[in-house]
Amino acid sequence: METLERVLDFLENLFPASFALPDDRFGLQVKACETVQNIAVDLELTPELLTWAIAEKVDLLYLHHPPIWTPFSLFSQDDPYFVMLYKLYHHGISVIAHHTNLDSAPEGLAEQWIKLLALEGEKKPILPRSIPKFKIVTFVPPTHLEKVSQAIFSTGAGTIGNYKGCSFHVLGTGTFIPQESAQPFVGTVGQFEKVSEMRLEVEVPADLLNQTVEQILSTHPYEEPVIDVYPLKGSPWSSTGLGRIIKLSHPLEKQELKRKVERVFSEPCTLYSSSNNVSSVYQTIAFCPGSGKSLLDQVIKEKPDVFVTGDLSHHEIQKLLFADIDYLLVSHGRGEKRAMQEIRLLLQKEAQKHDLKVEFLEGKL
Repeated sequence: METLERVLDFLENLFPASFALPDDRFGLQVKACETVQNIAVDLELTPELLTWAIAEKVDLLYLHHPPIWTPFSLFSQDDPYFVMLYKLYHHGISVIAHHTNLDSAPEGLAEQWIKLLALEGEKKPILPRSIPKFKIVTFVPPTHLEKVSQAIFSTGAGTIGNYKGCSFHVLGTGTFIPQESAQPFVGTVGQFEKVSEMRLEVEVPADLLNQTVEQILSTHPYEEPVIDVYPLKGSPWSSTGLGRIIKLSHPLEKQELKRKVERVFSEPCTLYSSSNNVSSVYQTIAFCPGSGKSLLDQVIKEKPDVFVTGDLSHHEIQKLLFADIDYLLVSHGRGEKRAMQEIRLLLQKEAQKHDLKVEFLEGKL
């Protein structure tokens, strides 16, 4: 069993709020418990999930679709969402939703599709999400380098791509004269001092900046530690963003992709082919679990061979086909549910790695 606060910190580190679109609704939406043992992972809140969660004595629902999207102006028994949320609160079940931050994450839904389909190649987001980043620099005695470094890493700072605990340090010399009211860690009041110091540099995303500075201040041995903060220029090759485009290492037969998709999602799907797309193979594939409407124009600019997504209207499909891009339909709910099954496995694996004493259950997926 863990505190709700620690569970929320764990989930935030995996799928940070900074990954979400500005107008999104995400995060903790019902707070009904202080401790958590069982977490149910599902796509969205439904009456069936509600009944099951109460019967299974679930402590927390982890959802992709936020149940609270439009702010309530009236608490009414005629509103099915309010009734379900009220029952969840009454039974001590909290609710958190990760929406576009889960879509955008390096191991989010689109990435899970690529893994499920066993595709290999060069990947990038359809719509990259530029996350502001900073470099933090501080100066510590060699004896305290490890302590301060680990405090910084505990916030999630120092993560670059698939690597954690990234930093740079170099030995130098610091000088100072302690004044009468000072209580120096080393040195004597009124005397010029020269000491060996390590310059420690770490990359930090914007949403972790304040927390990281606080960790430095709480573990640094100096009375007045110097902390420099530098803004970093964003990389044009971000691994964070909506959807994915993969340039395959080896071309894939059109019908083989269709068979793979139907096998993975356990439902028939429809392939709409452009009359000008006469090749029998695909080299570049675009994916967007759920609805791909908002990414349509960007997909057309990228010119993949096929767009795999759901919820496109007749006219949107025609727009794709006119651009010589095929369309492979995967229904919104089924596609995201299958990806959420993989997210549950990822969460359980990460929880074990971080010694988080909770169990991630599969809801009504």
